[in-house]
Amino acid sequence: NYEIGIKYFNPDRNFNLNAAAFFIDWKDQQIFVMGMMGPGIKNAGDAHSLGGEMDLRWEFIPGLTYLLSAGYSHAEYYHHETKAYEGNRIVMAPEFTGNSGFMYQQAIKTSWLRSFAVSTTVTGFGTQYFDEANRLKQAPYFLWNLELSVSGKHFDFRIWGKNILDKAFFSYMLNNPVGQKLPAYYDMGQSGAPARLGASITIKM
Repeated sequence: NYEIGIKYFNPDRNFNLNAAAFFIDWKDQQIFVMGMMGPGIKNAGDAHSLGGEMDLRWEFIPGLTYLLSAGYSHAEYYHHETKAYEGNRIVMAPEFTGNSGFMYQQAIKTSWLRSFAVSTTVTGFGTQYFDEANRLKQAPYFLWNLELSVSGKHFDFRIWGKNILDKAFFSYMLNNPVGQKLPAYYDMGQSGAPARLGASITIKM
């Protein structure tokens, strides 16, 4: 396995950057698979992954920060018990992942309040496969999230929304043996979490 990276921090401009490139070679890899009886582990042979990742944080205006994290991975089998699968992408390994957004924080000097913060982010996932044959596939998708929080002397309040556009996607898929006689049920999957809204309050004694 090989990895090379850089770290940079500019305190005057509140700029922080971490980045790395990597190459990983797996021997006798075991993978997670889903079946009708639940999750399981199986042997998959040898695979390698080539990619990079980075994380950036930049407060370009006092109180307003831009956030970015991203990763790319080309992960495939180069030796497999089933020869036809060699060159296929590794199961449940998204081609890319990313998170980007803005966060605003402001101190509040009152007898009751201490700070206020609001953030908006978009999280993205690239193409990923759920079987070694690379037939069951989830296309790239993006989720939009929002959060607002207020911190006080005697309480903390937080309200959040996740996947607020209610994007539909699969968190995993599987081949259903029942589908051999009923093709409509051959491909099954677990839907990802829909739009959610929540709130919490913490009382400080």
